[in-house]
Amino acid sequence: MSDIFAANEGAMELLNLVEGDIRIPEDEEPHHLKKRNAVPYKDNTWAPYRDDKVVPISISQDLPPAAQIAVQQAIDEYHRKTCIRFKQRTNEREYIYFFRDVGCWSYVGRVGSQPNRISLGNGCETKGIAVHEIMHALGFWHEQSRYDRDNFVTIFLDNVIPGRNGEKDFYYGNFDKLTRINSQTLDTTYDYHSVMHYPTDAFGKSGKITIEPRLGKQLYKWLGQRNGLSEIDTLKINRLYECDMVVCTAEPDVFACQQKCVKLKSGFTCGCHRGFSLDSDGYHCSDVNECADGNFGCSHKCVNLIGGAYCACPKGHHLSDDGKTCIETNECALGNGGCEQLCTDSLGSFQCSCYSGFKLRRDGYTCEDVDECASRDHGCQQECANYVGGFHCACQEGYELQRDGRTCEEIHCYGLAVPVRGSVYPAENCSTNGARAGQHCVFSCDPGYELVGSENRTCLINGSWEGEHTDCKAKLCDVLAPPSNGSLSPPSCTDPGALRVGKECVYVCGPGLVLNGTEARVTCSTGPNGTMVWDNLETPTCILDENPWMQCPHRLHVPTIPGRDYGTANLTAPLTNVEQVFVDGNLTLGPNNFTVGETTVLFYGFTAGGDRVECETAVVVTDDEHPEFDNCPESFEMNSSRQFPHVHWEKPEVRDNVGVVAVKRRRLPTGRITWGEYSVRYTARDRAGNHAVCRFNIHVKKPSCPPLPPPTHGSLTCDWWHMGQFCDLTCSTGYAPQGESARYVCGTRGTWTPRTPLPSCLPIYTPSTPETATAQ
Repeated sequence: MSDIFAANEGAMELLNLVEGDIRIPEDEEPHHLKKRNAVPYKDNTWAPYRDDKVVPISISQDLPPAAQIAVQQAIDEYHRKTCIRFKQRTNEREYIYFFRDVGCWSYVGRVGSQPNRISLGNGCETKGIAVHEIMHALGFWHEQSRYDRDNFVTIFLDNVIPGRNGEKDFYYGNFDKLTRINSQTLDTTYDYHSVMHYPTDAFGKSGKITIEPRLGKQLYKWLGQRNGLSEIDTLKINRLYECDMVVCTAEPDVFACQQKCVKLKSGFTCGCHRGFSLDSDGYHCSDVNECADGNFGCSHKCVNLIGGAYCACPKGHHLSDDGKTCIETNECALGNGGCEQLCTDSLGSFQCSCYSGFKLRRDGYTCEDVDECASRDHGCQQECANYVGGFHCACQEGYELQRDGRTCEEIHCYGLAVPVRGSVYPAENCSTNGARAGQHCVFSCDPGYELVGSENRTCLINGSWEGEHTDCKAKLCDVLAPPSNGSLSPPSCTDPGALRVGKECVYVCGPGLVLNGTEARVTCSTGPNGTMVWDNLETPTCILDENPWMQCPHRLHVPTIPGRDYGTANLTAPLTNVEQVFVDGNLTLGPNNFTVGETTVLFYGFTAGGDRVECETAVVVTDDEHPEFDNCPESFEMNSSRQFPHVHWEKPEVRDNVGVVAVKRRRLPTGRITWGEYSVRYTARDRAGNHAVCRFNIHVKKPSCPPLPPPTHGSLTCDWWHMGQFCDLTCSTGYAPQGESARYVCGTRGTWTPRTPLPSCLPIYTPSTPETATAQ
């Protein structure tokens, strides 16, 4: 029917054609008709209208000559094969009218009180199309509309083209199936050869199949033929119009048959359509029961029809391409077996099931949600909340769900941090163990500190604390003014941020000066109303010290001179109010050499009255030089056939500027030296604690065994032993070693013993026996 589809491209949607080429009367709507393979009631045929089975026709003058020829050829075929007779209309109101319009189309059956129009537009000027449209007018729909069509063809709706504005159902409706109530098959078998059948790609997307024959792919070529009436087409027309005979000759003597005439060289004889056999009277035809003959070749069930038969399969099976054999169907692979969720295939059947949280409905295909909360075994400690496909547990206010998803625990706020220099009350509930919802906590700070953040915090129902983080910030005393010609000690006393409660500061005077007035030490403390004050607000002054005094310079730190065990420090005179200054011992003011370590330096002097004044400082000499190895050995290798060889190397020498106090040697692995790799390490340490390392590796090798080539027609089986390798000679089948075969062993010296060459493998010679010689 692809030729009709090509001619009707654009006309199907424009004229609301059904099934591609069927026009609907104006008082009916497309796809809402009671469709039938053949009209179920005689009122829709031309039989009640004319007892003589004559159908009036009229051909429009504007119909092209090619279309007029096609109409005449089609009428001739109907006259040859059926009892229907077409005649030129005179004054009849109801008749078939052939004219030229857009595309190829017709009404189905007699419309009534108006002509049945058949359009044969451009591309429709063939006999087959004319035969097809006339059969529509006689009351027949398309063959694949039969109610039993699913036994014979498979429809692939997913391959159907979309309709107007993407509507799927516009073309989907062309594949609607009839029912037994609104159609009749006239007791005929399904006809793949019918001129009324769709082609395999009817209404299909590009390259897609929409109809597939179930009784074998060899039937593809017949679907949609437009050559003319098939035998079953002819049989159905004659049955619908109750044609009791087919006239072969009318003159000079009438010769008629029940089904068809077979022309002979001289005259005619009667014949029957396929699926029928001629009765003994030579006129009537009887149905052949094909199932009685070897079950029609069916592997399972055979269903006989009038004029044919077909094979059927039990549930869970389908016909293979040969149309005879039933094979198991994997229903789950075909649209998931119709199951909404899960499909499990089994031999000859399948079963639908549902995901966890769903249960199967009574229809056996769809699933519905399981209300787990309606059951007492949901396991929730407090509350259960159902949702589609599952449920979850919930807790009452003031509780939270645990990791098991079932139990609830009372919500606790985490323990609050107690501020440094502060406290929280009650401590046990607020900081140590955490607090239940509703717990109130009060913070306070030590004297000299003020509260920052929230003084009161409450544990909320969601496990968080109301309010801000609480801390205690130190209150600060005012910055002190240093005395004239003096300073404050320690230096932090000049840092405004360090002057908190308890901070002590000392007034210090310069050299030759002493405090006059207040105490030298003052403390920051809490005053009235929580303010911070110094315990003595009077600032002292520094006055000239009339007593003899001496102030030494700070400690000196110097390194050693490279390569030497001493360092040089420049001694400067201390500050003093005496006239002469001396250095104790052999030291003098200016450069002096000092050994590594700390040396105390004593300065002294005398007043005019002979009183001694002195002070001490120190010089610290640091040695940062590491010891040095002069001849650290290089890593080396040696070969030895002895298992425990004597290994010798020159001991490395060490030098250092302050003297080496220890040299240690370590070898890994420990124990006697044998074949393998070793790491040797020397570590030297000087008096100042500086270290140096000498490291090298030794690899003692055992001589390797040279390859031992196997003899021709033989092989060697070799393995290892703790001293080396050994091999055994094996000759191939039919060969034997020349001479005695010994085991070859390679030891620590790397040579094979015995040293004789491997024997050759020679063919085994078998002397002929007398019987063998005679036979030869």
